[in-house]
Amino acid sequence: LEPENALKNTTISESNAKVNGSSTVQSTTVTPMPAIQNGKPSAGFMLAGGVMSHKESIFLKLNKRISNLELHMSLSSEYLSELSRRYVLQTTESRRQAELIIKQAEEAAVKAVKPIVDALKIQVIYF
Repeated sequence: LEPENALKNTTISESNAKVNGSSTVQSTTVTPMPAIQNGKPSAGFMLAGGVMSHKESIFLKLNKRISNLELHMSLSSEYLSELSRRYVLQTTESRRQAELIIKQAEEAAVKAVKPIVDALKIQVIYF
């Protein structure tokens, strides 16, 4: 196992650029060095902008993960809202259809029973 503060050359970035028709390759090489925080060495490495410690790296990863989770929660919330809206529309339409069927069934029943009721009234009058 290598110690955290072992020094070795690391290529951070490479970029290709065309200048006057010729291709050039630029490369930035950073040599990791022990970072000193509050007068004590810490597990970090030197970058052009300063020191990035392991804790900061984890913080950035966690921050990115939290951002992704917030995005997914937002999308999930929108999806659930849309499902809820569709469900409400569907149940409202089903209720309306059921009420219409019940009304038609009642009208059909009244229409079917009316001749029988009229016949019974006539029989009662004559007896």
